[in-house]
Amino acid sequence: MQLDLLIVHRMVGQLVDNMQKKRDDFQVCYDSAAEIVQWANDQPGQLSKTDVGLVVKESLPVRRQRRRKSMAGELPMGEVSSASDPVKKYRVEVYSRVLDHILSSIKQRFDKTSSTLYADLSLLHPRNFGQVPSGTMEELCKYLLRFDNSITAGQLRKELQNIRNLWLILK
Repeated sequence: MQLDLLIVHRMVGQLVDNMQKKRDDFQVCYDSAAEIVQWANDQPGQLSKTDVGLVVKESLPVRRQRRRKSMAGELPMGEVSSASDPVKKYRVEVYSRVLDHILSSIKQRFDKTSSTLYADLSLLHPRNFGQVPSGTMEELCKYLLRFDNSITAGQLRKELQNIRNLWLILK
């Protein structure tokens, strides 16, 4: 299997864009979940409620809203305006938080600044040996300086061109 890091990096970017669009599509997710719950509860023989010992509730539980005593002239703080509606509360406290955490984690691990490093690394694949444009290998050179402080991006490009010329023999 051949893996191109630059393509993978672009796919991660597309994943982030798609997840950000899905973040606003809570109703689609909620409706799909309701269909699954309805299907699971309608299965008489396959998912018997007595065998599994589990009944899937069709609605979110309504929790009693705690009232905080406020002094005269004080504005109540910390109250969620959607506390009376369990679906809105779930959307704010669970759905959005989970998606935000996933998105920030993906963005942190695959930041935009590393795309030049992925582009440089993708040039190390034999299928890309003929495509060594000037201005590349700068980011990779920064990481290789730890091992050899005299290396330059131009030297790396020259080495790749030499490997390209000898690849058929080496292969």
